[in-house]
Amino acid sequence: MNKVVKILAWLAGILVLLLIALVVVIPMVVDPNDYKGLVVDKVKETTGRELKIEEDLSLSVFPWVGIETGGVELGNAEGFGPEPFARIDHLAVSVKVWPLLSSRLEVGEVVLSGLQLHLAKNANGVGNWEDLAAGADEPQAPPQAPDDERGAGLADLSVGALVVDSGGFKWDDRSANQSLAISGFNLNTGAIRFGEPVDFTLAFAVDNRAPRAKGNLELKGRAVVDPARRKARLEGVTLTLDVAGEALQGGSLDLELVADLSVDGVADLVEMPSFRVEASFAGGPIAGEPVKLAMTSALSMQPQAGTAELRDFKLDLAGIQATGALTASQLKGSPAFQGGLEVAPFDARAIAARHGITLPPMADASTLTSISANLNLKGSMQGGADATALNLRLDPLAVTLDQSTLQGHALVAGDHKGFELTLDQIDVDRYLPPPQQGAGAEAEPSPAPEGEAQPAGALIPVETLRGLDVKGKFTIGELKVAKLTLRQALIELLAKDGEVTVEQRIGELYQGRYESRTAVDVRGEEPRLSVQQKLSDVQIGPLLKDMTGDDKLLGTGGFSADLTTRGNSVEAFKQGLNGRLDFMFRDGAVKGFNLAQILRSTRAAFQGQGAASSGGGDQPKRTDFSEMQGSATISDGVLTNRDFSAKSPLIRVTGDGTVNVVAESLDYTVTATLVNSLKGQGGEGLEELVGVPIPLNLNGPWAKPDYKIEWGKVLVGTQKEKLKQKLNEKIMEKIQGGDAKEQRGSGGGSAAESLIRSLF
Repeated sequence: MNKVVKILAWLAGILVLLLIALVVVIPMVVDPNDYKGLVVDKVKETTGRELKIEEDLSLSVFPWVGIETGGVELGNAEGFGPEPFARIDHLAVSVKVWPLLSSRLEVGEVVLSGLQLHLAKNANGVGNWEDLAAGADEPQAPPQAPDDERGAGLADLSVGALVVDSGGFKWDDRSANQSLAISGFNLNTGAIRFGEPVDFTLAFAVDNRAPRAKGNLELKGRAVVDPARRKARLEGVTLTLDVAGEALQGGSLDLELVADLSVDGVADLVEMPSFRVEASFAGGPIAGEPVKLAMTSALSMQPQAGTAELRDFKLDLAGIQATGALTASQLKGSPAFQGGLEVAPFDARAIAARHGITLPPMADASTLTSISANLNLKGSMQGGADATALNLRLDPLAVTLDQSTLQGHALVAGDHKGFELTLDQIDVDRYLPPPQQGAGAEAEPSPAPEGEAQPAGALIPVETLRGLDVKGKFTIGELKVAKLTLRQALIELLAKDGEVTVEQRIGELYQGRYESRTAVDVRGEEPRLSVQQKLSDVQIGPLLKDMTGDDKLLGTGGFSADLTTRGNSVEAFKQGLNGRLDFMFRDGAVKGFNLAQILRSTRAAFQGQGAASSGGGDQPKRTDFSEMQGSATISDGVLTNRDFSAKSPLIRVTGDGTVNVVAESLDYTVTATLVNSLKGQGGEGLEELVGVPIPLNLNGPWAKPDYKIEWGKVLVGTQKEKLKQKLNEKIMEKIQGGDAKEQRGSGGGSAAESLIRSLF
């Protein structure tokens, strides 16, 4: 027994001597700096880059196996300048020896000081790290030992502390003109051990070049990781961020996020029982109080089951309060989700005033004082990573704007969009700028410098329309716009494969109806446009009164048009304009002038008489008509009308001529003829003009045409009428053998007179 004890004692002594030798002798004999060259050469051979190790390598063996060095640089890729790809000012790491014998890894404090990393892309989009990835061989699986020779693996891991200080990171993408720099990167942790809490802090400053923004970020909290029980937990995690600059329109943002997170791999459960975000935005467009945001919610997820739930969502943004919830399923395949959001009524004007935000001027200062919304959503994501399609349906959807309520549903199915919405009533004029008192005509645009042609802007967004896939219906109970009142309005939109059709119907428009259909075809090289419109049984007086404030034209009627054109500019539209149109109004009047009085005054002036001799000064300034109608054809921008006709108790008017839409000119003749029924129409004193055509020729630019009455023809016509009258009387005398005037009272005289008049 004593012999065995002696042997064991000898063995223990030898082991101690070996350990002493290991601790004392190895550092004296083995110099790690002898291998620096070998390491540098191996890096050069593997990556093609230069590796520099400026400081000596310091080695320790027992009770810690550690290494320490500094001034380590890895060169950059070719073409990216002299700045190193990575640099470490100081590195120190050590591992305790004895715990390794029992499959426990105890690491001392890991220190990494002055880590600088520079990532960049050149103008062609090639990164300075890509050669490292390309040069690396595919990892090969290590040879597997027999089951009975495999170790039990790592039983425990602990790290005394992790310290990363004075670090930095640069990102320079010349292909996208983006640049980002992170400085002052500091990471500190307490002792790290499985199953035990560890405190951590992370902080750095960020500087973005375009758009310009600077800020600071800090993250702190406590983490617990227990691999044996497949659990992890983050407690009291707090993220703070402050950033300012051009990216925020010159304003500044302060944000704080506080959350707890737990992961249970056995129960397949990830929970965030409390989640809070608070933010404040000031400056820039915010001239008043900072805009504040507060949001709270809770989240739970089962990754393996593919389900998630967002609950108790509450949001307060500058006084706009919203609540909601969302559930999701099939997260591992084609995710599906559904939920709802409710926005409580809020006063947008009061919010804007509080934060110094200037709203656009509106005619009614009481608008935007009550806005709310309520919607339910249901959707899914279809497809793979390369082509994911969103299917989303909002049904029902309800939005309230002051006294207006919008209801219906909307959907997105991949590229297709659809909607069916109903608006009960809205007065758009309340939301438009107020009319300017005493404002003159709009200023004409400044002419282009001499020799510089004004570019013709595209009127139709061809590429946008080609990509549209939309089908929708929009109904409005009552619409007030541009002082017009429309009821039972319907707009239907259909866009597919480069064909866009918009149909409009107004069931009640000043006791009339309106229908239109506009179609745009952009499938070819040149857009094509067609328009069909029809206005029926409209009271034109009240319509003009509401539209312009003056009902210069009275009557009931309408018009129809069927037009086509092509091109993508105003000039092309004019040149390609073809089609037809017609109109008819009845039982109306043109206000503002009395045609009979004008004719009397003109006739008196022409005869050298004074205005007083014209008479009729007390006549109303209006000219009645029983019917006014016409039609026209349009060919390549030239409108031709041959059948304009207007009838009144006093006068008959016809029109004939052309209007050149391209040249914006006209050549048109209006012919007026007085009729017999002059009494009560202010026609006294014009008897000698009865039956005489009075032609008025309009010629030149339509904005300011030249016009003239061909009085020579009028005089010839009056003399002809007088000659006809005298000849008639003479013939009547011969036929009747007496006074023609006396014979007009008899039936035979009337018949003879009619026969003679028909000859002329």
